[in-house]
Amino acid sequence: MIFLFVCLFVPLLSLLILLYLHSQAINALKAAGINVGFMGADPESI
Repeated sequence: MIFLFVCLFVPLLSLLILLYLHSQAINALKAAGINVGFMGADPESI
C-alpha cells in the first residue's frame, strides 16, 4: 500500500516542479522584455 501511495505521489510532484519551472521561465522572458501570452512568446517581440 505504501508503494502504491509513493507511485501515485511521484507524478504529482513532477507536475508541481514543471509548473514552478514554467513560471520561472515566463518571469525571465518578461524581465527580458519579451511579450508572453497564453500561447507562448510573441514572435515579433523576440
